[in-house]
Amino acid sequence: MKGQLPHCVCLPAARQLATLLALWCVVTHHAVATTQEPAGSEVPATNATFSADLSLGRETNHVPEVTWLDAEPYVLIGPNQRVTVPVWRTSVMGSVDMPLSGFQRVSVNWRLDQQRSGSGNLLGYRLMTADARWGTAVAGIPTSVGPGVQELWVSGSRFRRTASLDADATLQADPQGIWSVFASVGVYRHPGELRDLDATAWSVSTLKRWTADLPGVDALELDMGMRGERNQQHIAGLSSRGVHVRSGVEYSVGDWSLSWGVTWQTTRYNGAVLDTGPSRRDAFVSWDASASLPLGAGWQIRVSTTSASNRANLPMFFQKSRGWALSLGYTSP
Repeated sequence: MKGQLPHCVCLPAARQLATLLALWCVVTHHAVATTQEPAGSEVPATNATFSADLSLGRETNHVPEVTWLDAEPYVLIGPNQRVTVPVWRTSVMGSVDMPLSGFQRVSVNWRLDQQRSGSGNLLGYRLMTADARWGTAVAGIPTSVGPGVQELWVSGSRFRRTASLDADATLQADPQGIWSVFASVGVYRHPGELRDLDATAWSVSTLKRWTADLPGVDALELDMGMRGERNQQHIAGLSSRGVHVRSGVEYSVGDWSLSWGVTWQTTRYNGAVLDTGPSRRDAFVSWDASASLPLGAGWQIRVSTTSASNRANLPMFFQKSRGWALSLGYTSP
């Protein structure tokens, strides 16, 4: 299926999610029925976790000045503008994991991220996510599947609602490291005049983490995947497919935990953004670094910095950003 979207994402949203959920239940029901439970095993207790993070920092963005016209050339690209603003971020999240009989479990997860900024809250957003998962073992491999929802506000206005069906499988989880795979299919919905952005979306990815026999470092991580979007209004310039690769390293210096990572992502759109011109192509690169120090009783302090650049064949989509933040976080025991 290289170069095209899977057939399943072309189905109407409700039918698409229901079909995938039904197929998964049939497969997992057969697998559970043929899986032997450990003799005399005890059901673990319900586990609940909570964490919160408060940070302040500063962000600088470089974007071109864009002027839209009613006639050709439709858009004029001016010089780059530099916007530097202070930012305040709040993040809270929680989860409840409820083991059932044998290998089965149910989990509920939620998260709220909010950012406010100076200059009229130009870079402000609020992101709320929640999901529920049913977990079991398929041929001895821990898996889970369930629905998820997400609400996104930008600069104080509602922008996007997402409904998805998500699945994952853990192929390895031992002292040597972790290896997981993820898949998701969903729908995007936008309010009012933004409805032209409505789309179906899919993604698949894998995450591999090494934690043993690594000279000089504590862990290495590799994340890669592919994704696609198909515009509901059949606007080719708003339909896309892309891939990403991210690598990271973690190590310790005294009581400090240090991390560094780099991400590369490319996106190819199926048509021109305007009535004329080439199809849009984006190449995004970012790096991030952080240092954290535990303060005891679940508290920690962290300093982080990020830098990102989006280069496109259309100058109106060029963007550069960098920032830093000082954070205070708490995680329940």
